[in-house]
Amino acid sequence: MKIPKFIRENLLLKMTSLNAGVIGVRLVISLFIQRLLAELVGEAGIAKIGQLRNMQQLLTSFSSVGIFNGIVKYIAEYKKDQAQLQKLFSTSLVFWVFGSLITGTALLIFAEPISERLFGSLEFVYLIQLLAIIVPFIGIQRIFNGVVNGLSMYKKFAKIDLLGYLISAVLTVIFLLQYNIDGALVAIAIT
Repeated sequence: MKIPKFIRENLLLKMTSLNAGVIGVRLVISLFIQRLLAELVGEAGIAKIGQLRNMQQLLTSFSSVGIFNGIVKYIAEYKKDQAQLQKLFSTSLVFWVFGSLITGTALLIFAEPISERLFGSLEFVYLIQLLAIIVPFIGIQRIFNGVVNGLSMYKKFAKIDLLGYLISAVLTVIFLLQYNIDGALVAIAIT
């Protein structure tokens, strides 16, 4: 299908139409997975998954110390100035290291109370500990997304986003079918 000229020439419309396609695919896959989750793990399992996803949102902000918007802004502004980009990357790296270390350490130290608070049980301490190990990867992925976004590589950003979501969906279904709620939680945590 050929994209109309007025969309191809307008950056905002181009980004919006590309993003709409990605969101549409994600929506269809999400409906399938949510239905499967509801049937296999029930309401209690869905609640646990919701708690885990909320925790991941917090970790995304903490591990990258909230610098995503700044990275996007300054990469877009200084994309041709190597010296400024070097400073930006150095500073981002320092923030990422400290954010990841502090967040990961806090998760390891407080894994039991966090598990008790989120899931009402110590049964999921392993999941909090797994998140502590994954925190640096969450932060670096967020920074990477900021760089790609700042460089206005919208097609690549959409492809990366869609590929990541597809991998996450496949792992979630496989782990869910193999290990029930524990598998689904681990798959969601690692993707």
